[in-house]
Amino acid sequence: MLRASIVCFVIAIGLVCAADERPPVEVRLQELEEQVRRQADELRLLRAQREGLHTPRAPDARDDFVGTERAGATLGEGTGSSSGEAFRDEGGFRDRPGFDFYTPGNFDNAFRIPNSDVFIKPGGFARVHVIHDFNAIDSEDSFVTSEIPTDGPGRTNSRFHARPSRLNLDVRWLSDEFGQIRIFTEGDFFSDGNRFRLRHAYGQMDRFLFGRGEFLAGQTWTTFTDVKALPTTLDFESPVAFISTRRGQVRLTEPLPVDGLEWSVAVEDPRSIIELPFVSGEARNPLPDFVTRVRWEPCEEVGLQLALVLRELGFQPTGQEAISGMTHGLNFSGHVQVTDVDNFTFQVIGGDGIGSFWGIPDVAPVSATDADLLPVRAFMVALGHNWTDDLASNVIYSRSTIDNTPFQQPGELHSTEYLAVNLIWTATERLNVGVEYLYGTRVDVDRNAGSANRLEFVVTWLLP
Repeated sequence: MLRASIVCFVIAIGLVCAADERPPVEVRLQELEEQVRRQADELRLLRAQREGLHTPRAPDARDDFVGTERAGATLGEGTGSSSGEAFRDEGGFRDRPGFDFYTPGNFDNAFRIPNSDVFIKPGGFARVHVIHDFNAIDSEDSFVTSEIPTDGPGRTNSRFHARPSRLNLDVRWLSDEFGQIRIFTEGDFFSDGNRFRLRHAYGQMDRFLFGRGEFLAGQTWTTFTDVKALPTTLDFESPVAFISTRRGQVRLTEPLPVDGLEWSVAVEDPRSIIELPFVSGEARNPLPDFVTRVRWEPCEEVGLQLALVLRELGFQPTGQEAISGMTHGLNFSGHVQVTDVDNFTFQVIGGDGIGSFWGIPDVAPVSATDADLLPVRAFMVALGHNWTDDLASNVIYSRSTIDNTPFQQPGELHSTEYLAVNLIWTATERLNVGVEYLYGTRVDVDRNAGSANRLEFVVTWLLP
C-alpha cells in the first residue's frame, strides 16, 4: 500500500511538471533571451561600479538601472549560481496564496551606496492584530494550542497588538571570486515589553568552494525546516507540526548531478529542554546539532525536501558528572502547485528528543531514578486558493502527538490540533487585509482535553 502511494505521488509530480513544459525551441529562445539580459545587466553594473570608483558622485545621484526592476533582477538573480539564482531565498514559491510573511521582499528599488559597489534596501512592515477568543487560552497574542487549559472555568478575551511588526536591512554586492554576497538582518517586537528582538542576521555567498556551492553563516531558519512548505497564516504562531525555529548556524549547500537536486549540511546552535521532577540539575549541550537535507525541485511547480537532524543531549545532575546520549529526527515536506490558482503543502515529522524545536521537553522520566528521550510525531496539510489576483484563501490542518512515559505528570501535554481558515485581500500594493478563524485542541497525559476558538483580523502595511 505504501509503495503504491509513493508511485502514485511520483507520477502526479511528473504530470504537474509536464503540464508546464513548452516546445524545445521556445524554451531555448527564452534561455538565450535570459542570458543576454543577464549579461547586459552585468555590463551596466560593472560600468556603474567603475564610475563609482573613479568619478565623484552627487549625494542624490542614482544609476539608470537602480530603482527600476533591473536593479532587483541584477542582484536578485545574478549569474554563476548552480541553481540559476545567485541566492535562493528560504521561502516562497510561485503563487503562494495571500502574502508571504516569512521572507523578505525582492530586491527591486535597491539603491547604491555612493562611491561604492554596494547596494542596500530597507524593508519590513507594520502589522496590527485584532483578536477575539471565544474560549480560554493562555497565549493571548498568538494561537499556541499547547497553552489551551484543560480544566478551570471558561472565559473570553479581546486583544489588539502590533508586536509582529518588523524591520529588515538587505545589503548585497558582487565579487569576482564569490559571486553575489549578501548580508541580511531583521528584527521584530514580539518579546516581553515589546522590545526589539533579533530574528535573522546572516551573511551569504553563492560561490564558496571551487566556484560553486552556497555558503551561509549567521542566524536564520534552521536547516531542519522547509519554509517553502509553510502556508500563509495570519496568526503569528505557525501550525503545530511546523518548525519555525531560527538558529545560529554555518551551512553549505551544494548542487547534485541531477536537475533541481541540492544537498545542504549545517552545524547549528543546540538547544534542549530537560525537566526531571525527581532530580535537580541542568541541561547540557556537548555538541552542536548536525543537520543535513536533500531538496529536489524538478520544476517550478514542485519542491520536496527530506531533512535529518542528529543531536547529543546532555544533563548534569547537581554535583555530578554530566551524562549524554545521541538522538535524531526526520522531516519530510513539500509543496505542489496543482493548478495556476491552487497549491498543496505538507509536512510529516518525527523523532526522539526533538521536542525543543517546538518548546516542549526532549526528555521525560521513565522511572523514579531514570529518564529517556521523548518521541514526537506530527504532520501538517494545507490547501491554498487564489480566488482572484487580489483575493486568496488558505485552509490548514496540523496535529502533533507525544508518546508519553508512565512517569510523566497527568497534566503534561499529550497531543494538540490546529485548524486555520483565512481570507486575505491585497487592497493595494502596500496594504494587505485579512480575517482568519482558528480552532485548536489540547489533550493531556490523563486525557483531559480543552479546545479554543479564535477570530482574528489583521492589517499589514508594507514598507516600500
